[in-house]
Amino acid sequence: MFRNCGVSWYGAGKKAQIEIGKDLKKFFSEDQREITIFINHKKYYSTLPDSFFSSCKHLRTAYDQPSVKGINRLHEWVIQHSVSKARLEILMEHKEYRLSKIE
Repeated sequence: MFRNCGVSWYGAGKKAQIEIGKDLKKFFSEDQREITIFINHKKYYSTLPDSFFSSCKHLRTAYDQPSVKGINRLHEWVIQHSVSKARLEILMEHKEYRLSKIE
């Protein structure tokens, strides 16, 4: 299962975020907040906040460390690869995902 997602920007620093959309509960579970995201064959980590399920349906983080205290590589990936649309693919339900650029 996959979803095509847009890219938008937030905050004063204009950081990139991946827009998931209203039906995000098809892809994510409130019971499983710690997820793994593969981007360009590299493994990243994110923890979904409460706001993800209510008001801010966007992925904003992809940390390079499991402790999610490393460097957020999501914005870097969007900029370096000029991503305007991304594909979110479920690898393991509610746990593992792959993000790739849509050409």
